[in-house]
Amino acid sequence: MNKSLFNNYNRRNLIKTLGVASAAPFIPVLQAQAAVNVPKRVCFISTPNGIAQEVVPTGNGTNMMFQSVLQPVEAYKNHITYLHGIDMKSYDAQRIENGHPSTAAMLFTGALTTDPGTDPHSGRTWDAQGISIDHYLGNRLAQSEATLTKFKVINAGVKTGFFSANQIFPSAGNPIRPVSNVSNLHNQIFNGVTPSSATYYDPAALRAISYKKSALDVVRDELNAVLNNVASEDRRKIEAHLTGIREIEIRLEKEEKAAAVNASVCSIPPKERDGRNSEEDYIFEGEGMMDIITHAFACDQTRIATLQWSNGASGETFPSLGLNSDHHSYTHDNYNANAGNRRKIAEWYGKRFAYFVDKLASIPEGDGTMLDNTLLVWTSEHSDFGQHGRRNIPFTLAGNLGGALNVGQKLDYSNDPKAHNDVYISIAHAMGFTDVDTFGLESICGGPLPGLLNT
Repeated sequence: MNKSLFNNYNRRNLIKTLGVASAAPFIPVLQAQAAVNVPKRVCFISTPNGIAQEVVPTGNGTNMMFQSVLQPVEAYKNHITYLHGIDMKSYDAQRIENGHPSTAAMLFTGALTTDPGTDPHSGRTWDAQGISIDHYLGNRLAQSEATLTKFKVINAGVKTGFFSANQIFPSAGNPIRPVSNVSNLHNQIFNGVTPSSATYYDPAALRAISYKKSALDVVRDELNAVLNNVASEDRRKIEAHLTGIREIEIRLEKEEKAAAVNASVCSIPPKERDGRNSEEDYIFEGEGMMDIITHAFACDQTRIATLQWSNGASGETFPSLGLNSDHHSYTHDNYNANAGNRRKIAEWYGKRFAYFVDKLASIPEGDGTMLDNTLLVWTSEHSDFGQHGRRNIPFTLAGNLGGALNVGQKLDYSNDPKAHNDVYISIAHAMGFTDVDTFGLESICGGPLPGLLNT
């Protein structure tokens, strides 16, 4: 500001300019936090043969209380959302005598299925007439350069086998099997990745900080220009403003540094895991896959993943639980008498889910951790409410996609059951794709789930 321009100011205008009330419009520009635009990611997790009823929290809303299956994630209760009253309505629209392969194909597609007319035990099973939600979201993200990653989707599996294993569909009628070898998936994702160069930078945040610093420069120059031409009382006010500007500059310097290294530190997980018996291998391979997905997210190699444990007719055994029969048999033979055994197996998978949640929560990101910007969706192809039930399909959500979801509650739709398609519509909205009105079989879709989205 030159002196002639200053002379046009009278004392009242100067005080008004420097006063708190008139400075209010500058406060959002100068004091707002730099919102670092970290990625949103989703991983869909399926465990086989349903999940015991003890996965359902008691109580409703924020008064939910975890039963034994979710006890391992009790510490993250404020990050967990449980959805009750979710039905597989696509199965109601197309009941097939052998429900295992058909519902496996419906799980992530919400679509009808096609029987290729072959013996399912030969390795071919029913195909879905729609795309699975993971590949749908991956395709949408790939349409923008800002969200395009090296891999649109990572599909990982743990001892998935063949029968009743078709869950992933890049397009209708085109199933693919997840990568079930830890070493192969590790090579696929991390070959050529240099940890130090894979850190996620946020140019938008840096531009915003640069703009704020430029605005501060202008204000400082103008205040210094008038500093020697005012009375002592006004001079003290101006000097106070300059001190405040310097404090803001210090904070912006910290924000600039944080933006430059924000996003999870990109590191590469161990490549090999060795187990001893079949159950230990199952655990170690699963943990290896969860490590790979976590670090693939951290290195921004992908933003969408699936983790498929076994298949819809799992033959895994759990000798550590005293259970030597295969998992599938406990869902057929002596169904009611085996309720306690199914609960033990669900608790076993609950511990595996907790491993994944812990992993995400251990990596700092932005003002929180990766868990704050990621969503884990744990579900199964049928429920435990009646033998091979398709009512009350279990959905446990961990994380809230950067504040997009209302977390820390149980949402109960039992009085007006929703299609599981609506879960995926809601997730699409939380990812920013608010134009998604239907997914899978359109006639059963109701739209985003009430109360789930933070709008």
